[in-house]
Amino acid sequence: MTGGICILYVDGDADRRTSTASALDDADQRFTVTTEPRTTDALDRLREDPDSIDCLVSEYDLPETDGLTFLERIRDYRSKLPFVVFTGDGSERLASAAFGAGATDYLSREFDDAYDRLSTRIADAVAEFREARTQERDRRLFRRAIEASGHSVYFTERDGTIQYVNSAFEEATGYTAAEARGQTPQILKSGVHDRAFYEDLWDTILDGDVWRNEIVNKRRSGERYVVDQTIAPVKNGCGEVEWFVAVNADITERKEHKEELERSRERLRALLENSPDAIVVHAPDGTVVDLNRQTVDDLGYDREQLLTMNVADFEVEKDVEELRSMWQGMETGERVEIEGRHRRADGSTYPVEVWITKVELEGATRFIAFSRDATERHEYEQELQRQIDRLEQFATVVSHDLRNPLNVASGRLDLLDQRVDSEHLDVATDALDRMAELIEDLLILAREGGQATDREPIDLGAMIDQCWQMIATADASLEVDIEREIAADRPRLKQLLENLVRNAIEHGGDSVTVRIGELDDGFYVADDGPGIPPEERDHVFETGYSSDEDGTGLGLNIVRQIAEAHGWDVRVVESDHGGARFEFLGVETATVASGEAV
Repeated sequence: MTGGICILYVDGDADRRTSTASALDDADQRFTVTTEPRTTDALDRLREDPDSIDCLVSEYDLPETDGLTFLERIRDYRSKLPFVVFTGDGSERLASAAFGAGATDYLSREFDDAYDRLSTRIADAVAEFREARTQERDRRLFRRAIEASGHSVYFTERDGTIQYVNSAFEEATGYTAAEARGQTPQILKSGVHDRAFYEDLWDTILDGDVWRNEIVNKRRSGERYVVDQTIAPVKNGCGEVEWFVAVNADITERKEHKEELERSRERLRALLENSPDAIVVHAPDGTVVDLNRQTVDDLGYDREQLLTMNVADFEVEKDVEELRSMWQGMETGERVEIEGRHRRADGSTYPVEVWITKVELEGATRFIAFSRDATERHEYEQELQRQIDRLEQFATVVSHDLRNPLNVASGRLDLLDQRVDSEHLDVATDALDRMAELIEDLLILAREGGQATDREPIDLGAMIDQCWQMIATADASLEVDIEREIAADRPRLKQLLENLVRNAIEHGGDSVTVRIGELDDGFYVADDGPGIPPEERDHVFETGYSSDEDGTGLGLNIVRQIAEAHGWDVRVVESDHGGARFEFLGVETATVASGEAV
């Protein structure tokens, strides 16, 4: 034993106090001896600093009381403090009474080597006291550690009888400590595992080895849960197994998460393999980490080859730095659409449409790229462009070949009108005018196909006012109740508004009022004319529809085509004044400063 030993010696006799203190100081250099004549002084010292004394030595015959009564009072403050009765009034009766009262030792000073004996017994008593205190501290620390571990812990005897459980066990199982003690772990048996499973467990721990495995237990409520269980044997000094300690980490959520992750993997794999598109999963640097069968079919490489490649190895239109810059700028969940060109294993290339999404897969950043062979679309677009070119050529020829004879006929009628007064001339003139309108509408239909891609910010109010000035409106009036600027193709929007104004005047009369107003998602053009019957509203945009026998039946069809070219929805309803109201929805608002749709 190392470390100093502080001894308090209590004796009413001053000479004995001095001689005993001196003898103990000489007997062991570790001893520091303090003396007190009265028990009250000794008790005061202990109250002030209970841990300052390692051993108390007392004479039995004391001025105020006797040593055994003093011992009883000491035990109220320090129940385990070594207490040695060292007296000259020795007897077996007194010794028995001292030990019965809880004295650590009893020694008569009548022996010749009494001080040597006293020194040895003090040292032994303090050593045992300190060892017991250390063990108790370790037990407290161990218990606190078990309670703070967060895992369910229980101790069993060799036969499996539970002797101790911690609070985590109570929380996990639903059994209180009192209910669990005296039971066996069979109270947790779920019925999931077979007999061989438990036989392996017991064979392992009875052989003195540690057993660890996942086990499905059952709570008191009947609910099953999964734990990662470790059972370790505790052996005695002879190496024989006496106890078992079981530590259980609840991994139910982890198992459920793992199973869900596995299901997600299976769903992803099913998506990959059943998709008609080529799908590549790649890392932020472009390294291919997964792919589907369609990718193999499209590119002509083996799967193993592709898993060693980078996206840049088969994407020929965009270099790797351009691709990485795009990937780095993407947010998780964001989807980007690009067009590219892929190179097959045989060296041939083909156009592709690619949709890329940034995701988090199993804690890693990944990009999922869906690629679709765009060869057929490109061929279709090229054929469509050829048809558009031919149609444009046809429109040019028609415009020239039909307008010239019409102009000649119109001129001749003007000359004839100056010489002849006949009602037949007016009819002929109206027919030529109608033919001119019909040709104009046909040319618009021929030339206005496709999407309206050349868009700019346009003030709707100003635009319809310009259209109004270009049309013979007689006594008709225009009301503008809109301040919105929209993103639109200027010539085509002008054609749309002119057609609507003409339609309103033709059907509403010379005094009709035309109003343009704002909607939450677009705008409307309305009039106070006779309106359109509900049963005809679904047909007004069809080619050839007209309620006027002199109409071409193309004006509103052109309106619909221009709206669709912008991606707008158009519908006709009754206006507030009983006329027709054409509503355009899905219209993009534009900012004048940037010229961009918002």
